[in-house]
Amino acid sequence: MKRRSPLQTLKWINDRFKACQCQKALLSNCKKVDPKITKIIRSCDLDIVKKISHQFDKGYTCVWLLRQSHVALHSWPEYNFLTLNIEVCNFKGDDPSKIDELYSALRSL
Repeated sequence: MKRRSPLQTLKWINDRFKACQCQKALLSNCKKVDPKITKIIRSCDLDIVKKISHQFDKGYTCVWLLRQSHVALHSWPEYNFLTLNIEVCNFKGDDPSKIDELYSALRSL
């Protein structure tokens, strides 16, 4: 049996959207973005272990801890700016396609 290197199953994306095209409410309210992102994560067959968020005066930080790693959003609605960090690492499976699917779905919000 051929052993797979752990690096073959590690993939991450860190993106910054300077002119975010999503709805303004999704940039300013973590309670509105949470169910949408949660649904997308689950539809990509990723396992959410815990969610945590903090609402600032204008923006928010939301983190979904995954069994496979994490998804994080940080928003600055006053600048129409959002950062997205996705990391998927599953040493027992092959998940790189899941991160591509997740990233595409999140970009289409």
